[in-house]
Amino acid sequence: MESRRGKNTKNEVLGRLDVNTSNDENPLETAKRLGASIGGPLGEKCFEKLELALASKLPPRKFANVSTLRTRTHILLYWRRGFLKTTFLREYAKTIPDQFRIVLLSSATIEVLCGSIFVPKNPFLRPRIVPPALAGADFAIITEHSSFLKHGGPTVAKLSFLNDKLEGDEISNKLVKLGQIQIDPEQKTELEKLGIRYEPAEATLSYTPDLVMLSCSHLFDRKTLSLLIESGHFDRFSIVQVQVTPEIAKECFKEEYSLDKDLQEQLKQQNEMLCKVKIKSLETPPHDLMTPVYEKLFDLTAIPDFRVKGDILRTAASHMVLRQFSEGNAKEVYTKQDYSPKDVIFISEKLRDFVEPRINPLVAEGYSALEKTRKRDLAKGHSCRFLESSKRDGKIGEPLRAIITYVHSKMPYVHYQTVNNALQELVKEGKAEKVPGMRGYYRLVEKKGS
Repeated sequence: MESRRGKNTKNEVLGRLDVNTSNDENPLETAKRLGASIGGPLGEKCFEKLELALASKLPPRKFANVSTLRTRTHILLYWRRGFLKTTFLREYAKTIPDQFRIVLLSSATIEVLCGSIFVPKNPFLRPRIVPPALAGADFAIITEHSSFLKHGGPTVAKLSFLNDKLEGDEISNKLVKLGQIQIDPEQKTELEKLGIRYEPAEATLSYTPDLVMLSCSHLFDRKTLSLLIESGHFDRFSIVQVQVTPEIAKECFKEEYSLDKDLQEQLKQQNEMLCKVKIKSLETPPHDLMTPVYEKLFDLTAIPDFRVKGDILRTAASHMVLRQFSEGNAKEVYTKQDYSPKDVIFISEKLRDFVEPRINPLVAEGYSALEKTRKRDLAKGHSCRFLESSKRDGKIGEPLRAIITYVHSKMPYVHYQTVNNALQELVKEGKAEKVPGMRGYYRLVEKKGS
């Protein structure tokens, strides 16, 4: 599906824009400075990656000389909770040109992702298609990837569906098992705008996704991470993985970061100019130019994941497009001759960032202990601490809903029934009790002699 871009001017058809050459006019440098204003070095690193991802949306879906390799770069900001991931995504999204359709997702069922048919009770009204949530989207922003996968249906089914979307492969969904459903004819135009084809004989929706996914997540537990790696979902992202050290935490607290709105507006204007030329063809870098990068790659790991090569080629291509733009050479067709040693140096300096998340992905602290300790025991401990705090505050007790919410903040994937079972065990053990006369409220049992 083609992005909705503005009409090309005569100069743009000739393949060139008039742009001054300076760091101040380079969107990549502007993005880094904007990120730094929000979150220092961490923000700088993230905004650089996000800007490269934006540039990957400009050419066709596949490279001209490698038709099996997608050009789109998907980003996953991946580190512990509470350190600006969502803020980075939301503020960067404000610099994406208005011509692009952005879909914000926090949770979605399989039906929402695949699309469905709404059949009115009124027999005089025609059924209508509920389009898939990401059909026609240019960018999908997910501010908590882990929760998005966990809620709204089986994770495995979601992963299979999302992987196809991330690769840009054609998707075909059968919406009903039996019968032929004719939809409202007036909806045909609406579906065509989203690139959706509907086959009434089989009640099938077909479309080709063409989006860039920008997502973030706190660290996955061991079980979830294993599933994401085995399914190939984790490796479909260019991952910004950060081990938040005490030094990084101290810097975030000591420094007085403040969003530079002038830089944000400047970056949006640069991105709007960048997107005026519709790139019709893009080739990968020449192999001989990339040889030093591959040699350095094998110094870092004996057997690198082959998907790393795709990440490297996509990033090199995006860097080249942004570099050419900043030098006043924006074009509609980019060939191997448009790459330079500057693009190779850029990749070489960041090579470890491509490899580290794959050979040493971070895992949520404490969740490895679940292999030896029951989740219910952990829930009991968190519940006791919450009720103890409530007691110190002079409260008569806490409702079950509040207890579950607190435990979820400590154990995001625990089922509510596990928390309820933990409370019942505490009652049996004489450590907690139901508050008389207050349905669903619990409190700690007063210790004798206290």
